[in-house]
Amino acid sequence: MSYRPSTTAELPVGYDAEEPYEGVDLSEYPIWWQRNIRAFEEHSLRPYRPSRFADGVIVQSLRDELEIELSVSIALRKVGSDPEGNWQVCVDGDFVRPVSRWRTESGFTQYEIDSDTFERCIRNALRSIEP
Repeated sequence: MSYRPSTTAELPVGYDAEEPYEGVDLSEYPIWWQRNIRAFEEHSLRPYRPSRFADGVIVQSLRDELEIELSVSIALRKVGSDPEGNWQVCVDGDFVRPVSRWRTESGFTQYEIDSDTFERCIRNALRSIEP
């Protein structure tokens, strides 16, 4: 078997076979999404694709809804400095549960938890700290 170099090395920086925002009215997207689209374009990155839960629900959208409804701060953050390190869900800075994540070939981060489980974990965490 002979070695064949990747064709991606020959492609321009930021190249993506799909153009997900071509012909789309960006004003229909939330402000945070629009900002990320522009930031990715300005840095010649692949088109922005938001993080998703295992069931395809957009992480930021559900997180924003829960933060407003429950008056809390919800974070998905890396633990430690290891690039391949563990991630965790936190509410108001307090650990709720670990969560795995990975980068898909399509270019978005997928968290290995579905949106219903995520929401249930947030609500349960708040119930456990209520006075």
